[in-house]
Amino acid sequence: MPNSNQLVKPNQVSLAVSGRLTETAYILPDGLTIDQWLAAGETLAQMENGIQWWWGDWLVYGEGNYPEDYSQGLSETLGITQESVRRLKWIAKVFPPYRRRYGVSWAHYAEVAAKEFTNDEQDEMLEGAEETGESQDDTRTRAKRKRKEKRLADLPDPPEYVGEFELDSIQVSDIELLDLPRASVDMIFTDPPYHEEYIDLYGKLAELAAHVLKTGAYLMTYCGKMYLPTIINTIEANGLEYIWTDAVFQPFSKSRISKHNIFENWRPIVVFKKPGDSKVREWVQDVVRGTREKDFHDWQQDEDAPRQYIPAYTFEGGIVLDPFVGGGTTPYVCKELGRHFLAFDKDVEAVKMSIARLSGHK
Repeated sequence: MPNSNQLVKPNQVSLAVSGRLTETAYILPDGLTIDQWLAAGETLAQMENGIQWWWGDWLVYGEGNYPEDYSQGLSETLGITQESVRRLKWIAKVFPPYRRRYGVSWAHYAEVAAKEFTNDEQDEMLEGAEETGESQDDTRTRAKRKRKEKRLADLPDPPEYVGEFELDSIQVSDIELLDLPRASVDMIFTDPPYHEEYIDLYGKLAELAAHVLKTGAYLMTYCGKMYLPTIINTIEANGLEYIWTDAVFQPFSKSRISKHNIFENWRPIVVFKKPGDSKVREWVQDVVRGTREKDFHDWQQDEDAPRQYIPAYTFEGGIVLDPFVGGGTTPYVCKELGRHFLAFDKDVEAVKMSIARLSGHK
């Protein structure tokens, strides 16, 4: 294979027998032997293949050496269109002399000159054409097939769905409207509102978890401490096993429970499991030191807890559901950890902010 440091020295093309070439004729002398006549034909074949290269190299030379007079020179050249100029020059540049093969026509080069192909891919196709003697049409077909393969490889995979919902999406929906397939989710990690008027949401969350969680999968949800016994009883009543209460230590917190004169500095995460053997479970600390993060939602939780617990209770590629997405912490962490997610919120603005967060916008 010739390379850029070894310029190919092709056979010189000249008339094999005496005679005259005019614009409209090749005038052969009388008395040619059969061998001389065949040699003249071989010369014509070389010239037919070489003429496009000669035009291309001539155009590249003129463009490089006479930039100011180049366009005028072309306008005075007869029988060559601007489209032909562009094509001949382009292919001559793509394939400088050291990359040209004698056994392949210029037309074969034109078929594989697409920008999508690397030099190695072009050389591989031309080498195949030379070895098999395939036609220009066959090379075109092979190049089209390879171009299609490359384009398909560059396309993103089509979206996957869990029921009617697109995987790795954040959508507007109330928890009561989430019609997800049974046993389709590997974990629920979420943060519902805490105030007394929202207590019923934990019952709806428990019903959803009992339906969508796989056997042995975990539900982890933040909650307020004042209603902790009620929340635990409500979730247990829906058939989930209470496992533990983890704590997110928040030394920066300025929250005050005025009713009981308490400064609040930690947030509970209650842990439940759908009955059955768990396929994944790592050792974890039951206390996480949190950081203050409120860039995307007033009730936004930090990333520290989901970064510890999601990989402890799911495999890579597992699906994590968050029906109260808020500031988008759960899907954001899932994306970084290599987990799929399904995230929802009935607040349109929260969904917009969460999508922006995943897109890298603040």
